Amino acid sequence: MSAQKTRITDTRDLLGAIPTMLGFHPHHSLVMLGITTPSGQLGPVARADFPDDQAEAAALLGKLGQQLHGFGVSHVIAVLFTADVEPQTAPGVRTVFEALWTTTAAAGLGVLEVWHVGPTLYRSLPATAAQEEVSRTGLVEDLYGGRVLAELVGMGVPVSAGTREDLFACLTPAPEVHRASVAVLVERYRLELAAGAPTVDAAFLTWKNEAERARANPDAVHELAPDAAALLLACLPEADFRDAVMVDSVPGGDPVGLALLTGDPSSQALLAELLESVFTSGKTAPDPVTVNGARRVLEALVRQAPAGVAAHPLAVLAFLAWWQDETVIAGEAAQRAVEDEGVSTLATLVAKALGVGFRPGWTAASRQRQ
Repeated sequence: MSAQKTRITDTRDLLGAIPTMLGFHPHHSLVMLGITTPSGQLGPVARADFPDDQAEAAALLGKLGQQLHGFGVSHVIAVLFTADVEPQTAPGVRTVFEALWTTTAAAGLGVLEVWHVGPTLYRSLPATAAQEEVSRTGLVEDLYGGRVLAELVGMGVPVSAGTREDLFACLTPAPEVHRASVAVLVERYRLELAAGAPTVDAAFLTWKNEAERARANPDAVHELAPDAAALLLACLPEADFRDAVMVDSVPGGDPVGLALLTGDPSSQALLAELLESVFTSGKTAPDPVTVNGARRVLEALVRQAPAGVAAHPLAVLAFLAWWQDETVIAGEAAQRAVEDEGVSTLATLVAKALGVGFRPGWTAASRQRQ
């Protein structure tokens, strides 16, 4: 959300900044860096597992091209991260960059440059079929100490040193024996909920207390007592409770949450109005402290959730990450929610928004300021 910006004029700086832009060091990955018009600024960054054959490469590149075009991207820089020492003769690498030539043109995108980052060297590859192969190379170890990374650190951006798996470690399930004990408690609270007990009120108070505790200890791994986790997990499938939790971090969300939890007839209209501001208004930007506290509670719930119950905290987590414009974690959470046995329409909506390149309203205002 910062209006600060940095200028990238050197390919080495650009390649070296990719792990920080993604949040992890990519391995066996295809990364597409989007350049937006008319500003010429670096836009969205897309990453996918490296495709293994021609058909898979064409399908993947076609999909990524359409998504980037939806973000207002006109040109791309493609970077291929593999363990191949000689990319010019590696069949898999040639398959991908040859598919790149045809699919990007079909999506209305121009290819500015193609680069390969291997185990020890990075080097240029032809950006079009007609381009002569002029090898520009450098040492990979030289990528990660440039000016751009120094400026990003100065702006408060954390420099990534981990892998994709490290980024998603916060979602790693707890041991099965622990989740099984939580499942028993979840079922108990579900029965109380069905019997009309004031379970939802107690759950929302628990939510508020846990979110505040997480915000007060931002550097600690947030853990929930099994009873508290089970209470929240039992109530999150209830649409009104889930929506109240979802908007609790949004400016102006308190009266909407209260209306949802008390069955106020105006609650759905209030919810729609608030979400409209998130989708379109440049003034409804997330407060990092508030949202990060909520996300850490949701991550703790995901870790403790039995199968079929994780979908709901994952869906709310996906929404909050999307609102913060953190598309990598938003996409992962939404995908995991869709794959979980629990049904979550919210996760499907977030996945669709990501798929068409739809971003929260505050990001447009931020780009205009820049």
